[in-house]
Amino acid sequence: MTTLRNWLSERRAMMVKFAHAVEGLITIALIAMGAGASGYFFAQYQMRAFVLEERADHVAEIERLQRTYAETLAYLTTKASATADAAESAANESAKAATDSAKAAKRAVAPSQTAPTSISEAQRTDINRKIEAINRKVREKE
Repeated sequence: MTTLRNWLSERRAMMVKFAHAVEGLITIALIAMGAGASGYFFAQYQMRAFVLEERADHVAEIERLQRTYAETLAYLTTKASATADAAESAANESAKAATDSAKAAKRAVAPSQTAPTSISEAQRTDINRKIEAINRKVREKE
């Protein structure tokens, strides 16, 4: 045991230096790890805030697109309704013109049941005038 004590007392200064070196290395490692951990948690906090902000922006953009879609759909619905009304009116006018033409043709054929005759120039002019009036009304509604 005395030899161990002698050996330790001879090398005491070297062991103290070694212990100080290990202590310094551990201190530096702890400082670096603490800085790394605090940096990691700070970056994680910033990233969480960034993700929440991006999510809010995405939700706002989706709401804006839905609102624009609804407004466009409402506008197109009114335009389609107006177009349908114009088409219905044009169809009614065309049906009326066809009925008038049929009546005129029937009147032209009625006097002579035996032989078909062509309609007179006055009747043809009357029919053409009615057709042009109907076409004008249709163009005005478009």
